[in-house]
Amino acid sequence: MWHGQPSTTYELIREAIDDDPDRVFLVFPDQRLTYREFDERVQLARRALLGFGVSHGDNVGLLFHNSPDFFALMWAAQSIGAVSVPINNRNRASELAYVVTDAQIRLVFTSTLGQEITDLPGRLTEGLDMLEPGRRPHVIVLEHGDRVGLPTSREVLAAAASADVTELEDRTSAVRPDDIALMIYTSGTTANPKGVPMLHRQLLSVGRQTGERWGARRGDTFWNALPCFHMSSTLPMLAALFAHGTWLSSPVFNAGEAIAMMSEFQVDLAWPAFGSIWQEILVHPEFEPSLISSLRAALAVAPPETIHVLEAAAPHVALLSCYGITEGIGVPVMVRWDDSREIRTGTGGLPFEGFEVEIRDPESGSIQPRGERGAIWIRGANLFLGYWNDPVRTSEVFDERGFFDTGDLGVMDEYGHVSYLGRIKDMLKVGGENVAAIEIEEHISTHPAVKLVAVVGAPDAKYGEVPAAYIELRPGASASEQDLIAHCQGRIASFKVPRYVRFVTEWPMSATKIRKIDLRDWITEELQQPT
Repeated sequence: MWHGQPSTTYELIREAIDDDPDRVFLVFPDQRLTYREFDERVQLARRALLGFGVSHGDNVGLLFHNSPDFFALMWAAQSIGAVSVPINNRNRASELAYVVTDAQIRLVFTSTLGQEITDLPGRLTEGLDMLEPGRRPHVIVLEHGDRVGLPTSREVLAAAASADVTELEDRTSAVRPDDIALMIYTSGTTANPKGVPMLHRQLLSVGRQTGERWGARRGDTFWNALPCFHMSSTLPMLAALFAHGTWLSSPVFNAGEAIAMMSEFQVDLAWPAFGSIWQEILVHPEFEPSLISSLRAALAVAPPETIHVLEAAAPHVALLSCYGITEGIGVPVMVRWDDSREIRTGTGGLPFEGFEVEIRDPESGSIQPRGERGAIWIRGANLFLGYWNDPVRTSEVFDERGFFDTGDLGVMDEYGHVSYLGRIKDMLKVGGENVAAIEIEEHISTHPAVKLVAVVGAPDAKYGEVPAAYIELRPGASASEQDLIAHCQGRIASFKVPRYVRFVTEWPMSATKIRKIDLRDWITEELQQPT
């Protein structure tokens, strides 16, 4: 399946382009680009970035809904030694301002595509207005109308025309496997998200292995549901490039649109990633198993009861699971497409080459026997090297042997298969998005009626878990559940807004801290009660 051994992401792209330039590469509902046509956009973007003065090691911000322009810019930045920084398009204005400042971004691209869903340029402008003029990056807005995006942007064309072609080639040749290519911001247990830099060689290694375990074959057609700022977009695309295949997506996931695309293009491999997305497709009124008869395998991480439902709806599709964490270049552990059903759906699989996993007792730190639960620790050549601009936090999560504390609970079976069992650290995972409870708590604390707040995860059939806030009000103050939810709406990302608010006058306490495990039990028991 694999041809050559590219040392940078741009070498991988060039290999695929040169192999079959007239093959369709990117498919969106209103656009189809061959490898040759995509290369034209990449080359334009490369020249433009040089014309804008982007240097080796500079961070280039990308705030988009899924589109060919996003991918052209992402790979173009990496090709000249810059770092592409996809920005979560669900972030609110203040969150965008933080990421742009922390990443020291001086050039941001965004687009009017999908403006009817989210006005990304408007939200970005609102965020940047919070910054002092000297700290604001230059913003390029790609207008989308009858003519689409990057190729028709006057500012991009002007910058590209000023580029020195010889310098462009020199910059490309100077990129090395250990250069940073990509930086994803992930939420942690601290109030603000953290930048996770990823090297060219790490992306290539994990992307190649993702394709192998997914069962990718040369010339396959791939469908992906995840937003472009997510590693579950980058990794499937890398797998498609290694296979010299065709990659399908939409600006925003729509189940009916996905079914139509998968049927028309006879998709071989799908990456819905989460069981909730796959379930939306399978219960859609237009769905019939015959429409996806070509589909061999799909990644669908979900509880066992959901897996049973999904298998019944599309029994010919091999469902795959994995263990994902951004610091592990997105997916450090994954099953194989030809594993037994028990392994594919009952474990996360074996670690990729370049990762070593230990399960440790959370209290003593000793390595647990196989089959015993404990904290997941990982190390290896494909593990991130440390958080951007945060040496203190980096030192806290690595031990003296180079292992990284994921903060997750897991178990390893006798054959080395790793299974994720939940969060140890104070983190929620809402529909695949990592959310630090403290981010929500700090915002709710700004409400004048709130004395103390603790946020935990409440079980949810669609998203896995959603935020639930327990609140103690100030003496004499009053506020309703809806008042506090409204206080969050429009000010923090929608997936961070509490679904439930409960009021307390006494807290379950350990010696010095609120016992959040008790709060989780309370909301779980409440939601399990018959209505």
